[in-house]
Amino acid sequence: MPGHTDFQRLALFLARRTGDADYAQVLAKDTFRWALSQPQDIPFGTLLAASARPAAAAIRERDREVARQRSMAGIIAALHPMEREVLRLVYWDKLSMGELADFLGCSMARAGALLDKAYGHAERRATRLGFVVADSSDETA
Repeated sequence: MPGHTDFQRLALFLARRTGDADYAQVLAKDTFRWALSQPQDIPFGTLLAASARPAAAAIRERDREVARQRSMAGIIAALHPMEREVLRLVYWDKLSMGELADFLGCSMARAGALLDKAYGHAERRATRLGFVVADSSDETA
């Protein structure tokens, strides 16, 4: 059964995608109402996917706006829809690989491959536009 923390994560996910916190709250409530009516527990990744469907038009509009920005958010928004969503789910929403696989409806290995591909495309695009992309091997503890 989804809990309060899941609701907050879901509402934040929707607010980031749509740019409208009030609309995100309404969508999150509708999604929770649906999840609670189901005979089995719904994985969090599935909740995200279900909540994004009714917001698809608002999400596309927001992505078009952000893609015009000269920023990392703009670079990500300009990627193929699947690639930008995979990056956002992992880096913004902190989904685990299991949750990402649930969202995508695939295996964890496939989800990992999609994440690697998306990261590579974003990195190449950022480099072409003159952004410096941090190398994770340069990070210190």
